Amino acid sequence: MKRTNCVVAQVLLWSLFVSRVATVAQDAESGPLLLRASVPKASIKKAEPLPVLVEVENQSQATVPIVSLFEPVYGFLRFHIVQPDGDEFEYQPISTVSLANLNKTDLSAGDVITHTELLLYSANDGYVFSQTGVYSVVVSFDVYGNGHPLNAKSLSVLVEDPEGIDNEAYSLFYGTDQGRFAAGNSDSVIAKKNFSEISTKYANSRYAGYCEFYLGLYYLEKHSYPEAETMLQRILLEHPDFPLVADVGYRLAKYYVQTGQNNKAIESLAGVIATYPKDVIAQKAKILLTTITPSALGGATGASISGP
Repeated sequence: MKRTNCVVAQVLLWSLFVSRVATVAQDAESGPLLLRASVPKASIKKAEPLPVLVEVENQSQATVPIVSLFEPVYGFLRFHIVQPDGDEFEYQPISTVSLANLNKTDLSAGDVITHTELLLYSANDGYVFSQTGVYSVVVSFDVYGNGHPLNAKSLSVLVEDPEGIDNEAYSLFYGTDQGRFAAGNSDSVIAKKNFSEISTKYANSRYAGYCEFYLGLYYLEKHSYPEAETMLQRILLEHPDFPLVADVGYRLAKYYVQTGQNNKAIESLAGVIATYPKDVIAQKAKILLTTITPSALGGATGASISGP
């Protein structure tokens, strides 16, 4: 797996995500398509990654072809961010950080497709949420691919200083090397060491699950598969409300296929599809599932994805 095809984005357990949404924004004048954007909580700590759930709903009675390139690096999905000090910028990932790289999708009448993007580190601006105060995030998506994107109303997010165990973890999480490591553009030994320490010493902090996710992707890229499985399984076991659970399940399934553990791959993919049927990752899971033949021996073990 190349760097540009990995590192970081999926959704919180669906019912939990919906029930805990702090802000929902939508464009009511979008014709047959409705764009919604939401965040799971009204406040985060400094440098904490922010998961933004993006939903596109077909309100018409006919099938509508849309662009489903949800990864911002392609330029169809964009995040305009205004900082507390008034400065503003467009979030620019330094690599492809999710698996949502389908091309065209036919969205049936009344159907919804979703994607969660994790905002953490921007190519030109570093950590997205490095100041305390209120940020605004405006999501736009060129769903038709015609240069006329749909726009969602502004999302407001309060960023606060970390305290207690979060503050101790933050001292290891924040830094250029760590940010670029998380964004998939660094092999920093220091960042890897610090993220590993957060995972073990500060496992209950806000930053631990993200560190395990980034470490898991790093190990996958380096073909250190046992270490990658350990990190990704730890997320499912210890952070079941992690916002990229679907992404984790899909990546684990690919690992299982590569190592001949087809039954475990099938279980993981089935969990993604059942729990996140509207997520763009579920579409990729269905495609991968059609290529897998069940193993003759051995069942699935370890953590799995289950619905609420």
